[in-house]
Amino acid sequence: MTYGGPPFGYTVPAGYTFDNISKCSSCAAPIMWCLTRKGNRAPLNPDGISHFATCPNAADHRRTKASPPPPPIKLPAVPDPAAGTAAREEAIERVDAGTPVEWRWMAARVLTDLAATVPDLTTDDLFFAIQAAGFDPSVPEMRAYGAVIRRGQADGVISPTDHFRPSVRPAAHRRPMRVHRSLIMREAPR
Repeated sequence: MTYGGPPFGYTVPAGYTFDNISKCSSCAAPIMWCLTRKGNRAPLNPDGISHFATCPNAADHRRTKASPPPPPIKLPAVPDPAAGTAAREEAIERVDAGTPVEWRWMAARVLTDLAATVPDLTTDDLFFAIQAAGFDPSVPEMRAYGAVIRRGQADGVISPTDHFRPSVRPAAHRRPMRVHRSLIMREAPR
């Protein structure tokens, strides 16, 4: 409630506008409420000094100027490598089961023939070897090549390496293809 001006004996500092008189809620001392230039309310003693400077309980009423800490960043759960491997193997089995048996047999035969003649290969090499053998290299699910490669690894025909080559098939968009080492390459006759 504004009274129009401060009572006799109260000093309003320059830059402040008198608002009203009340008592401090913690020490019961008389205080004068004034507005700052920015429009914030400030509790002042009758002599114009900030009541925060003299109130014994000032810390209980002070607002901190420091920003609150940001909320903690919620990180995704740590992936389970074993679950990822199991999901990959299950997906390869599903793709393999959905691929025609004749195509799987033919692709496995071409892979064995290819591994017998080259030191290393990628699924691109298998694709082109199937084509060169006069078969259709396309299947409803191109991931069927992964199942053929897995079977070749299990049969001891090839072994994966840590090397990759960019695909040369336009449909594969130059994505990296794992290089597999032949385990059955025959020596060239002398």
